[in-house]
Amino acid sequence: MTSIFLLFEMTKDYTIIIPALFSCITASMLAEWLFPYTMDTYALHKIGIEVHHGAEREILETLKVKDAMSTDYDKVWEGMSLKELKDYFSKMARHTDFFVVDSEGRLVGVIPFNILKNAVFAEDELHNILLAKDIAVDAPTVSLDEPLSKAIEKIGKKRIDHLPVVDEEGRLVGMLSRKCVVDAYNREAMRRRGEG
Repeated sequence: MTSIFLLFEMTKDYTIIIPALFSCITASMLAEWLFPYTMDTYALHKIGIEVHHGAEREILETLKVKDAMSTDYDKVWEGMSLKELKDYFSKMARHTDFFVVDSEGRLVGVIPFNILKNAVFAEDELHNILLAKDIAVDAPTVSLDEPLSKAIEKIGKKRIDHLPVVDEEGRLVGMLSRKCVVDAYNREAMRRRGEG
């Protein structure tokens, strides 16, 4: 800003202000995009302290999926018929998504409510032929030690309600929802406020 005023004082020409402002703003934005650190924040970045993230982002980076996940989810076997799925949904389901697993507990896919709803209204002859694995869709998964910041990005990109949490062998061990993330974030924020 000082250089713009100096330039104006030296030239006494008002027409130079707009191009000078445009040049300075463009240069600043380009410099920040290429190298987002100042001399002070770069030194902190090198030792692992991120000042650009803020407290909210730092909490999500620190918390892991295992800190927020729920073990209350609907799990169905891949060989379950559509008729059995319909009965399960009407009597025992607690959520709108079903996680489909094989005989060893490994995740096969997810049956979202809208797919189940469409399959239920299919012809009656299909009710004993279609199996859970036939209507399950692939879904992104998260691991136990993944940061919540990465998990929330997956939830946002795929616009799904529940993410399956799997262990190293691909076995289903939990579920992560937006509510789980918000609850874990609030607990950690309250804990940090209590310490501070």
